Amino acid sequence: MSRHAIVRTGLLLAVLAAGVLGWVLFRDRLNPSDIETAAAYAWLGYAGRSAMAGDTAALRYGVPGLAALALIAFLPRLVRRFKDPSAGFTTVEALKGKPGGGREPVIVDVREPGEFAGALGHIPGALNIPLGELPARCDDLKRRADVPVVLVCRTEKRSARAAAILRVCGIDDVRVLRGGMEAWRK
Repeated sequence: MSRHAIVRTGLLLAVLAAGVLGWVLFRDRLNPSDIETAAAYAWLGYAGRSAMAGDTAALRYGVPGLAALALIAFLPRLVRRFKDPSAGFTTVEALKGKPGGGREPVIVDVREPGEFAGALGHIPGALNIPLGELPARCDDLKRRADVPVVLVCRTEKRSARAAAILRVCGIDDVRVLRGGMEAWRK
């Protein structure tokens, strides 16, 4: 197989993969009547056809074009994530200094009851709601929507999963204690 055929096949596969990935990620938001969606699909189709015809310009312009499409698709979400103060972590120092701008946060320990009462102990005033029970207890936490929710576990892994669950439930001001109880005990 010639080098030209390999490049052409590779570019076609990349264009097809980008199209499939775009459809999988954004199919709930794509409306074929939107001009942006139609333009993106037309461009992907043109680039793929050109690559199959042996047009090396498709390679030269195709890769930066795909990068631009990825940038347009993901940059707004990335910017929102960095601008949103509730979408992250808090430290032990910030928690001890009231991270909610003076409002007392609701501290939710998502470890199992045995861990909550175990050797690492727990933060005074923390509610023990194990990760498996959290979806059923979202309404209890929604009633306290005026204060931030700080999630705690042993390290921070279960807390990160709990944060995703609470955001799906509609609780936006959620933070994870960086380092969890291990950091709290130091």
